[in-house]
Amino acid sequence: MNSEKKYGIAVSQHMHVVFEGDLYFSSNQYGTKFGKINLNTYEIEFVQNVEVESGVQIDKPLCYSNHLYLLDTAKTLHIFEKV
Repeated sequence: MNSEKKYGIAVSQHMHVVFEGDLYFSSNQYGTKFGKINLNTYEIEFVQNVEVESGVQIDKPLCYSNHLYLLDTAKTLHIFEKV
């Protein structure tokens, strides 16, 4: 089963960032989601929905220290703590 069907994601080439050996991505095609791919195992470690109003999309994730940041088109900054 491909990731698009299993996780409901479709990641564009410009919607990801590599940070500390992992690839973090965002996807707006099948809902507003972001996730992480372990580049050692090539496994998707998680996919999480982002609660936004209809029509609002998120930009590619930015990582700094132990936080992941997502800016949406409504200019809301979503901050997630990495665990």
